[in-house]
Amino acid sequence: MKTILASGAAASTLIASSAFAGGMDRATFSPSILFEQGNYAEATLGLTLPSVSPAGAPHAFNVAESFTTLKFGYKHQFNDKLAVAFVYNNNPIGVDINYASLGSPLRGSVDSTSATLLAKYSFTDRFSAYGGVKHQWAKATADLTPNGIPEPTTFSKDSDTGYILGVAYEIPDIALRVSLSYESELEFDLDTIGAGSGTNYGATTAGSPEAYTLEFQSGIATDTLLFGSVRRAKWSDSNIILPAAFGSTPLSNFEDTTSYSLGIGRKISDAFSMSVTLSYEESGAEPVSPLAPTNGIAGIGIGGAYTAANGVKTSMGINYSKRGDAVTSAGTNFADNEVITMGLKVSKSF
Repeated sequence: MKTILASGAAASTLIASSAFAGGMDRATFSPSILFEQGNYAEATLGLTLPSVSPAGAPHAFNVAESFTTLKFGYKHQFNDKLAVAFVYNNNPIGVDINYASLGSPLRGSVDSTSATLLAKYSFTDRFSAYGGVKHQWAKATADLTPNGIPEPTTFSKDSDTGYILGVAYEIPDIALRVSLSYESELEFDLDTIGAGSGTNYGATTAGSPEAYTLEFQSGIATDTLLFGSVRRAKWSDSNIILPAAFGSTPLSNFEDTTSYSLGIGRKISDAFSMSVTLSYEESGAEPVSPLAPTNGIAGIGIGGAYTAANGVKTSMGINYSKRGDAVTSAGTNFADNEVITMGLKVSKSF
């Protein structure tokens, strides 16, 4: 059953994207690549189209810009016990906010990339442990003159290395797998440079949060798979803090987030499978950061996967989510927000 249902799980993973989720999350960690059969390679492309505007305003007043995510992964199975994987992601965290449509110069852009090296050791056919290191880079630009900064700024590139640990339990005969992953916090010190004067105002601190992720899947009937996840991210410890020259003022007020997903995958034929996923992220306190002017998520996604005769699997999915109304720290009320994410993944075991 595990082999039969794998394609449905792949499609569902694609559409259960965390793009534009709590804090600055855009692509969260999953150990799933370590559990693919044999040697394995994948490439994933995602496009996110947010619509975030003040209450009663038309789409033309959208302050959130669209973005893409790109991920490459390769896993090598050395023997029955040991597997190693490498994953590159061009946008694990990020921000693309521009308030020009509201007559404000406030804007911010945070870009990141990450490279993750993982290893999994199987003690038996049921128990395994995995771990690895993740190195992540971050940089930013912003116009924060509404926040009292005297000029637009750029933020130098910085990086940090963290670690990942996890354990998993499987029952292959019923495609059951439960995994629990831990990710350590990453911290960035970004020199804050005046775009016009070249003045270095000191380091702005930012980060990627400590997080725990529980993932599960299980066959519940012939050719049918139930799957889901729970992720807790401590974003309250990874806020963006301006340098001492500007009073060490928090530029964001992110809160800890808990995200849930639940879905079902179904094999339609030997080559084709489909899945449906529900996603939810609970709302937090207000006001929220102008960098992330929504509060809570409720979404649904559908996906499909087709495996060609040569073993190449193509998975596609689309996710639609409503984003909760929110009032920012600047007093702007955002309502009727929504996000559409589309994804394409090509993969092969060999």
